[in-house]
Amino acid sequence: TDTAAIAEGFLSYHAAASKDWNKVVEILDPAVQTLEAGKSPYVVSFMLLLGQSYHQLQNLELAKKYYTKVLELDPENKGAKEGLEFLKKPAAPAKKG
Repeated sequence: TDTAAIAEGFLSYHAAASKDWNKVVEILDPAVQTLEAGKSPYVVSFMLLLGQSYHQLQNLELAKKYYTKVLELDPENKGAKEGLEFLKKPAAPAKKG
């Protein structure tokens, strides 16, 4: 239900505060899927957190997917714009050592 998905979404913020990005994705991915169908007002915030979590996990394809979805729903979303801009930058060379 939407209510359960919203509760799970808020739980994911606790995992994000602990930088447990895998847990955020585990909790938030199904919650976003549920809320996307119902057009919940929370879906943009949760999608942004999901994109940021995938970004932290270096899953750049899914990060881009969710940043883009956020901008489709909220074209002025600063966090999603910044995330996409960061993805466009060339990756730093790996340090040898």
